[in-house]
Amino acid sequence: MIVTTAAYGAGIVLMQQLTGFYNIPVHDEVHFLEAIMLFGSEISLQSLASYNETSGPLPFILYGLWGRLFGFGAPALRFLSLLLGFSALGLVHYFLYNVIENKKHALAAAFLFAANPYTMALTVLIYTDMAALAFLFAAMIAAREEKPWLYGFCMALALISRQYFIFFPLAVGVAALLRLIVNRQWGAYKMALASIISTFPLLLLMIVVWGGLCPENAAKIAWVDGMTGFHPRFAILYTSVTAVYVLPLLIVKAREIYQPWIVGFSLAASVLYWIFPPGASPSGLQFGLVFTGFFHRLICLVYSAGWFYHAVMFLFFLAGAPLVLSFFRETGRSILQKKFDLIFLINLALISFYATMPFSYLAWEKYLLPALPLAYASILSLKGAAS
Repeated sequence: MIVTTAAYGAGIVLMQQLTGFYNIPVHDEVHFLEAIMLFGSEISLQSLASYNETSGPLPFILYGLWGRLFGFGAPALRFLSLLLGFSALGLVHYFLYNVIENKKHALAAAFLFAANPYTMALTVLIYTDMAALAFLFAAMIAAREEKPWLYGFCMALALISRQYFIFFPLAVGVAALLRLIVNRQWGAYKMALASIISTFPLLLLMIVVWGGLCPENAAKIAWVDGMTGFHPRFAILYTSVTAVYVLPLLIVKAREIYQPWIVGFSLAASVLYWIFPPGASPSGLQFGLVFTGFFHRLICLVYSAGWFYHAVMFLFFLAGAPLVLSFFRETGRSILQKKFDLIFLINLALISFYATMPFSYLAWEKYLLPALPLAYASILSLKGAAS
């Protein structure tokens, strides 16, 4: 793992040098840097209430503290991005290695996550995603190892980094309650309690400091206001792009996933794609964001016609829908068997992810990253064709 990380880091540094952007902020780094410099000069209730972003403050605070020590230039801050990115990769590898029985499959899954274009980009740039993901993956490991207080601490850090990570403590809490009530595993109350307590810092921010889901600022007015509610087409998008980003594993486990009944059900449900076709979010369109991520951009580079985009995405929806349904199938089977083990928690967390993400104000492919290690573990846990 050390050799792999060193090679990965060397490749990223080389890419930074060759692309010529090493010394200047690019894209969203520009406005992220404003929040980082704000927290670099002052960490107070005023700065927490006024920073002009919609995501949680912790990663900006970390970058701000780093900037105090090493400067706020792009190279210095990107070095912290590298450290955070490698930390997240190491945690993902550790999680997968201890969940997936076949260690070669675990290593392949870790490589698949590392090779994801978003993983590479977010490890290079001054983006706050990898810090948030590192906290979340640490919480996943602590949940797997039944360390409630470590889990609660890491989950709290993750939630004040990204509000949408709420999908995971919801799953851990429900799984713990089922173990407590159905299986009489009295010690499970600790994980349920840790899940509840982990939300307190975020609730404190939302109720006392922000007075809402995020700070009351220009970014909220532009991006969030008017976009609250459930957006079915976001669910369609995440179903399609899940198939894109786990495609090698779909091929390996095709027999277990694509059973006749589940494929038939997915074909019948495919009409939902045309009722709620995926596409750029209204809040993004007003700022010229016509894509939903790298894959959307790639499709349009190949052929820009709208019908071509929907033809490709519909095919991936047909591939992804049986996979998402398999998460439900395996969860239901575990409930019937009263088997609330780690794989049950993983599948429940995936269901929670697909249920909560359509409430977001923006649909973007990179938001799938926290669910990918869980999806890898779920897919590779399938053994033989289910009855």
